[in-house]
Amino acid sequence: MKNIRFNSPIGTILVSCNDQETLLTNITVLKTPQEPLHSEVPILNLAQEQILEYFAKTRTALDLPLDQIGTDFQKQVWKAVQSIPYGQTRSYGEVAAMAGRPGAARGVGTAMRENRFLLAVPCHRVIGANGKLGNYSGGQGVRTKIALLNLEKEETDQKTLG
Repeated sequence: MKNIRFNSPIGTILVSCNDQETLLTNITVLKTPQEPLHSEVPILNLAQEQILEYFAKTRTALDLPLDQIGTDFQKQVWKAVQSIPYGQTRSYGEVAAMAGRPGAARGVGTAMRENRFLLAVPCHRVIGANGKLGNYSGGQGVRTKIALLNLEKEETDQKTLG
């Protein structure tokens, strides 16, 4: 497995790819800051570029080849989450319905805990039906989720005002 590490507004991001250098296997925020680790692997550099564009507010979605290993239901949930527009949120129940499994909100939460692709599968956009944030496994927990939601909200608010 090959890796790249770089700094972002939410901490040090680690991106990994398979040995064939064709699919990403992980995008996460590390719990403690680490020194950047550069790479000559094109797919890792593409991932870094797209993630930094997201934080620069010039990109609203990542378009990267992901090695998504999971059950059929998990893959349906991840695909549904990827369709949530930038700056918007959906409830766990809404995502369950989008994935073709109305009433499976708890299963959505379980599937999202298994998501290995911060930002590429934007689980931070999924909240409780009551508006509460719920849990977030994307690196540093709810703090990361709040930062990402605020980044997207700030950008969509500016577009609305402009």
